[in-house]
Amino acid sequence: MKSGDLHPVRSDTPHYPMQKAIFLTIGIRMITPYNVLYHELIGLEATVEGLTDKSYRCKGTIVEETRNTLKIESGGKTTIVPKNCVVLEVKLPEEAVVRIEGKLLIARPEDRIKKKFRIKFV
Repeated sequence: MKSGDLHPVRSDTPHYPMQKAIFLTIGIRMITPYNVLYHELIGLEATVEGLTDKSYRCKGTIVEETRNTLKIESGGKTTIVPKNCVVLEVKLPEEAVVRIEGKLLIARPEDRIKKKFRIKFV
């Protein structure tokens, strides 16, 4: 191998020459507080806060996302929460907790990456 080549993770993993080009092109990006609005939210732990209606208040795992709603599962019970009237506390894989105003999430998940956001950290 040349000095600039990527090395396989395990010794029995074959090394493909395109591996370096793929990693450099798409990059491996971790979900952070700075880019959470551009990532998939399914599978993250979330707490619903800041509601006008207290019946939506819940804590659990996000299992589905549509344009205007989130489905959050907790203890075998699924709650459908509208995005426009909530504030979510989302726990990221790196143990960081981010508060997101639901109005920022109103869009299909695949269309959110095209939007431009002005993010303020308080």
